Amino acid sequence: MTESIPKRKQRQRKKARDISGIQGEGNREADRRYREKATEFADSERLEPAAEDARRSVEGEAERDAGAGAQLEDLERAQREQRRRMEGEGEKRDLGE
Repeated sequence: MTESIPKRKQRQRKKARDISGIQGEGNREADRRYREKATEFADSERLEPAAEDARRSVEGEAERDAGAGAQLEDLERAQREQRRRMEGEGEKRDLGE
């Protein structure tokens, strides 16, 4: 007796997955390894120093962003002042001064 086509295809797909290591939408083996390593890291003494490094990095970025914001405000202020000067010079020329 011959197998139905859908059952044969299912069997072929399963065999192909087994050979290639494909596990569908999620790779359970990779997930298991990740979770083990994450747990090992969390339980190790390296967690606190890494967290402190991350905190300093984020705070440093915030300070740099604040400095860049101040520079931008200074630049915009200087541009407005320059425009006012140029407008004032244009009025003087119009009046013949």
